[in-house]
Amino acid sequence: IIIEMGKNLLNLEIISRIVQENPTIDISKLNSEVDLWGEYISVIKIREGNHGDAILSEAIKLATLGIQAEDRSFTLDVSRPLEQQRLESWKIIVRDYGRVYRFHHEKLQDYLYAFDATERGLTKDDVINELGDTHRTRNIYLMMRDIYERNTPSRLPQYLREAWNV
Repeated sequence: IIIEMGKNLLNLEIISRIVQENPTIDISKLNSEVDLWGEYISVIKIREGNHGDAILSEAIKLATLGIQAEDRSFTLDVSRPLEQQRLESWKIIVRDYGRVYRFHHEKLQDYLYAFDATERGLTKDDVINELGDTHRTRNIYLMMRDIYERNTPSRLPQYLREAWNV
């Protein structure tokens, strides 16, 4: 599976960053994109120490803003807080022009929203209420399913019933 994920150059970049930051990692345990993004976030949080949670919180906030926009972009203030500066340093967000930014990896943006949605116990209907029912939300629903399966398997059957009527 890691070889398949590595065929996507954006994923390969993330895999190499994870290995660079954590040389002892067993990359054979990265069995899905959810595992890949989860490990990447863990590496960032560890590397950033006391600021890790604040950086993750800011990334989630910006991911939600970007997903709600038609072009997935968002505008930042001229004087950006440390968390936004660190997100840019990690190349999680990149500047398009002026003060307009976007996520370098759209799937990371989706993962961050999906991760937060599962932490809040959201259902498919809750996501539709927050984001609207767009073609982009399908990837988020699938990631939410995988995150529930990975992190809280007891919640998965309820999510499947609510999201997919199964």
